[in-house]
Amino acid sequence: RYYIPVATNSSIRATGSEYSESNWFYVTGWDNATGLPTGQGAKIGPTLANGSTAAPNPASVASTNLSPMYQDEFILGMQKQLTEGFSLGARAVFRDLKAAIDDNCDYVPVMEAGGFSYDGDQHGWFNAAGQQAVLPSEGFPYCRMFNPGEDAIFATDYLNNGTLTEVTIPGELLSPKAKRTYQALEIFFDYNTDKLFLQGNYTFAKSKGNTEGGVKSDIGQGDTNVTQDFDYLALTVDTYGYLPNDRRHSLKLFGNYEFTDEWSMGFNALIQSGRPLNCLGVLDLNPGAGYSPHPYGSSFMRCSTTGDATNDSTVVARPRGTAGRLPWTQQYDLNVAYAPNWAKGLQFKVDVFNVFNKQKVTSVNEQAEVAATGVASNVYLLPASFQAPRSVRFMVQYDF
Repeated sequence: RYYIPVATNSSIRATGSEYSESNWFYVTGWDNATGLPTGQGAKIGPTLANGSTAAPNPASVASTNLSPMYQDEFILGMQKQLTEGFSLGARAVFRDLKAAIDDNCDYVPVMEAGGFSYDGDQHGWFNAAGQQAVLPSEGFPYCRMFNPGEDAIFATDYLNNGTLTEVTIPGELLSPKAKRTYQALEIFFDYNTDKLFLQGNYTFAKSKGNTEGGVKSDIGQGDTNVTQDFDYLALTVDTYGYLPNDRRHSLKLFGNYEFTDEWSMGFNALIQSGRPLNCLGVLDLNPGAGYSPHPYGSSFMRCSTTGDATNDSTVVARPRGTAGRLPWTQQYDLNVAYAPNWAKGLQFKVDVFNVFNKQKVTSVNEQAEVAATGVASNVYLLPASFQAPRSVRFMVQYDF
């Protein structure tokens, strides 16, 4: 059983102040050579502000019954020495996420638990005494850390008067339980002689769940434990499936051969099947009555068959990992080392990475619809990254 501490980034994001402004402007011209705008024209629309410059009350940023993240791991295997220098083995691995920490940004259940209801005429939340809630405020941050799927106890300063009120929010109103399992069967071998060392393994694996882990690589989000996975209940629909790190087949081989007591050569080989892909679309908050996109844009496991999210009859569920897979990748590395007898501890080494300069796609844009309009994105499935090109490294090392 592994317990995982809360990342420093999570504490910084939760307790610090964050504020941003977005503005749009017309441009007066374009540079034909670079394609960049050459001048700023009139402003388009209002300034959109997000967040607050005031740091939140630390007591309000996380559920008071927050439990640590942990997962269980089971490994069963065997290894048999068949000859003096050759052994063969196999093992089965099962990992199961038991508790996770992430943030939730849906303040509606918190308001209702505190006895507040929304008044559409006054555009605000009021309690039975007619007092209006102040949100967001130092004691009422929108997003708070919690254990997905578990009941959360949030301390909230509804009226921004310094008084914190604890309310319990049932887990089902916030998100489903965080799930992630890893199942693998691995076959491996070791071979050793006086001059040759060789090791390799083949792994058949499945990684399935509704959370990749601390980050969210399918949209490039690197904020540890504050991903958008559980921000709103709507974001969790159809998110259970094969995860971005689900590589069904992996073959690894590496070794080293000593030509003399001074010269040696080594190599590494890694062959992997591609990761699963998603079709991320827009959630229309007002279907059938005018297009009203969710603020999270193209982040939902749903896509239109016609490429137009505003056409409600063509929008279908696209559960996680069901939009195909990336291609297989191959990586081969070589190195040559010289350890002169005349200088014990000194070594000169040359490494060549990606010897055959393979350039397979390793990630693509998985957002299929444009948030603002709901129409098909013309950059969907375009490559976002490739294998690193061939490179050479020269190294001098001295051990003492």
